Order: sequence, then structure tokens, then C-alpha cells
Amino acid sequence: DEYSRGGSWHVGSQRLHWGILDVWMEAAKEVCNILPLQHFNNSNEQGTGYFQVNQNDGMRLSSYRAFLKPAEDEKRENLKIEIGATVKRLIFDKQRNNPPDEDSKSTSRNRSSSSSNGREFQASGVEWFDSSDVTQQAKTARAKKGVILCSGAIGSPHLLQVSGIGDADLLRKNGIE
Repeated sequence: DEYSRGGSWHVGSQRLHWGILDVWMEAAKEVCNILPLQHFNNSNEQGTGYFQVNQNDGMRLSSYRAFLKPAEDEKRENLKIEIGATVKRLIFDKQRNNPPDEDSKSTSRNRSSSSSNGREFQASGVEWFDSSDVTQQAKTARAKKGVILCSGAIGSPHLLQVSGIGDADLLRKNGIE
């Protein structure tokens, strides 16, 4: 099995199977030589099969239930959850005499980013607004250690771009410094 065990995030096979899909997969194998896959989360993504799901005891496991809810239940003082918050942009501070070391430059754990002019910056907070507030007054949340960006495949690149990280010509064209 290629999955780790014992963590907060559960990945597993679906509990349900559909006869029509089983027949279709068998036909794809016989007629087109498209083989069934055990899972789609490896380097060979060509084939047919049931995709894996994030479940715990048969119930959908969201990021909130896996990570935030347990931290919220612990009454952690360093966590405040804002319902209805929409992030407008990331806030970056210029790093002072703290460039990333050579080993961390190629890892995804490196929280610093280079601007188009080569200066190093690190996310230190977010500017956001409460979507229920009709004035849309911007608010700021600062982090002491780091900012984790997890806004999905569309939202994360969008936030990076509106925060000034991305294609320099595209950013200038849209008035983003």
C-alpha cells in the first residue's frame, strides 16, 4: 500500500461500487486494452477504476474536520477561525539578512519567495474582509511564524498574483506592484 498510516488525513478506497462502471471498465480492458488502476495518485494515471476518497469511517473528511476542528477543540490560543472571511491578498515583509539556505531553496517548505528583481520576501499575514460586512472594510491578520496558503488550484495562484507574485508583465498590465 502506498499510503501512510496513522495521520489526520485519511485516503482510501470507496465503499460503493456500481455495476455499470464495473461493466464499462471490463469493456475498456477487453476492447481498448485500457487496464484498471488501483489508484490514480501515482505516476501512471492512465486507466480505469474507482478513485480514492478522503473518508473517515465512511464519512467525507474535509480539511476542516481533519485539521482545524481538532485544533479548535483544543482551544488553542494561537488559532482564530473567521467564518465568511475572504482573503484579498497576502502581506509580505522583506527578509532582513535571512536568505534561505541552499538546501531549502528547492523544497516546498521554503516559505520565502523571490520577486522579479531578486529580492527575498516572506509572507507575514493576510489582508481580508468579512463577506457579511457590507462596507467590505479590509482587515489584517498577522502571523508570528508563517502563513500557510491553501486556497485550492484556482484560489492559491490567484492570491499569489494579486499579492504581486507571478508573471511580471501580467502583474504590471493589471496594475499590481
